[in-house]
Amino acid sequence: MSTNRDISATPAVIVVHGLDQARAALAAAAAADRPVTLLSAPGAARSDGPGWWRELVRQGSESVPGANAAWVLDCADEAGSALAALREGVGCIALSCGEPARGRVCEIAAACGASVVEPDRARALDLASSRDPARACAAFLSDRPQARAPGGPRDVAKPPALG
Repeated sequence: MSTNRDISATPAVIVVHGLDQARAALAAAAAADRPVTLLSAPGAARSDGPGWWRELVRQGSESVPGANAAWVLDCADEAGSALAALREGVGCIALSCGEPARGRVCEIAAACGASVVEPDRARALDLASSRDPARACAAFLSDRPQARAPGGPRDVAKPPALG
């Protein structure tokens, strides 16, 4: 089961908080034929645990096998959580601690065949408060620029007086 792919080739980042959201993101990515990075909530390695993430990856990947997805467990600034995730077999983690701990975790991750990345949360779709994750993901992954624009659709009709 190949669940982690090159994150640099994955333009869309979606923050998921559970299996239903992960499935919605994967289904939307497969339908749009677009790669996606599924990112956990900040610090999820500590709050939810690496075992939870490993199972989320397994079950999500099995439910939508055609999706091109990279999975990233956020370990916040906790090197210990990152090491626990690597022991659990998590293949890609986000870690924001300073040196020398980060360098050592990166060495250990490389020895395990895992990677440490810095995902771009600023451009991510966070499904935390989404009432309809499938629709939100489909719009986010859509090729229509207005679907991703923070200000809403750009093709809304304007009265001539507004220019």
